[in-house]
Amino acid sequence: PWTKGGTRAIVEDDKFSAVEIVGKAVEYRALGIERFFAFSFKYHDEPNKRFGMMDRNFFPMRSMAAYTHLTRVLSGREYNGDLDMNGLFGAWRRRVFSDGETAVAVLYCGVREHYIPSLDLPAALPAPLKITGLDGRVLAEAGNRRIPLEDGIAYVYFREEELRPFLNT
Repeated sequence: PWTKGGTRAIVEDDKFSAVEIVGKAVEYRALGIERFFAFSFKYHDEPNKRFGMMDRNFFPMRSMAAYTHLTRVLSGREYNGDLDMNGLFGAWRRRVFSDGETAVAVLYCGVREHYIPSLDLPAALPAPLKITGLDGRVLAEAGNRRIPLEDGIAYVYFREEELRPFLNT
């Protein structure tokens, strides 16, 4: 939700909404829940708050981009466990999904209470294939060990066989 005024949420509220919608969907998928629907796709106006993944003019907001990217990332992938690294401080949740070849670690720190701007992968972990942000844009190229977390969530791609020893299942 965002406070009344304007046709869209301000960037801070829009970003928070996007991170929380995606974070919940990731958690539900990891818990084995088959379907998750974001609270409100369409624009909804109440006396003091507004809701939705679309603005008043029916244009998609950041939460819509983040939600659709998440469906691409998790499609065809199963939950394999959590990335279990004592040295991976800052990522509040570290869920890993795989399609049998590529594993994706969804690192969540949020944008308010648990926010950190970045974290470094421990040397023991394999080098990532790529790192993407909440909406799918590439944040860092292959081999980069610094994970930007300005979005509150980052998708870190690995070869599954290399990551398997680091999973807590």
